[in-house]
This record gives sequence, structure tokens and C-alpha cells, in this order.
Amino acid sequence: MTTTIVVLICAFAGLVLGFVCQRQPRLLTLAERANMPILLLLLFLFGYELGTNQSVMGKLLAIGGQALLVITPAIIGSLLGAVLVTKLLRRRTP
Repeated sequence: MTTTIVVLICAFAGLVLGFVCQRQPRLLTLAERANMPILLLLLFLFGYELGTNQSVMGKLLAIGGQALLVITPAIIGSLLGAVLVTKLLRRRTP
């Protein structure tokens, strides 16, 4: 429960910061530039954490084929969804 509260507080703080950044072009530019490197760092750390967790790795190796069958369509669906949303948003912007 505590983790959920922390996540919600962080999301709300980001929402407030985003609202404030709308009036501060320099902060908005900084946030836009920091977005991708921070996201990549989080993904790397998530992968590192999973890779060092013996329990997860043992189970992953045991069900490797099944895991690939589950995750591959999810990745493909996410990529196709992102492409579709990007195309739809580009049509709507003048």
C-alpha cells in the first residue's frame, strides 16, 4: 500500500510540474530533453534488477519459450499501437 501511495504522489507531482512547465519554456525544453534518457535509464535498471534476481531468472529460463510466446505479441501490439496513434495525431495537427 505504501508503494502505491508513493507512485500516486510521484504521478501527481509530475502532473503539477507539467502544468507549471507550460508557463516556463526553459523548463519545458529541459523536461522534453530529459524524458528519453531517464526512461532508458529506468528500463535499464529494471532489466538489471530482473537479471540479478535469481528467482526470476530461474523461472524465466524454465519457461523461456512460453515467455517469448507471451511477450512477443505484446511488444508487436505496443509498437503497432504507437505507430497508429502517431499517425492519427499527425493528421489532426495542422
